[in-house]
Amino acid sequence: ASSMGRYLSSSNVCNWYMNECNGKTLTKLGIDDNNLMGTLPSEVISLKMLEQLDLDGNNKIMGKIPEQIGSLSELFAIDLDNNMLSGRIPDSLYDAASL
Repeated sequence: ASSMGRYLSSSNVCNWYMNECNGKTLTKLGIDDNNLMGTLPSEVISLKMLEQLDLDGNNKIMGKIPEQIGSLSELFAIDLDNNMLSGRIPDSLYDAASL
């Protein structure tokens, strides 16, 4: 599993610095500048109440941005700068009402 996948499966992810939760529901995933590597794991797409995604500055996150990321209807801020992502920005992000 990627280091990011292990991070997301942590039972105390709401207690980690830079993350925010509403109750036990993760609303901000703030894991910038953590030297995470690998691809964006499918677990990100399952975070249906996610409002903010900040993965800036990890420098080793690679691959494509999943097309399904636009299905996160609460997402209003996304920062994927300074990584090794490739491919096109998914059309679903252009259609996301809150971005």
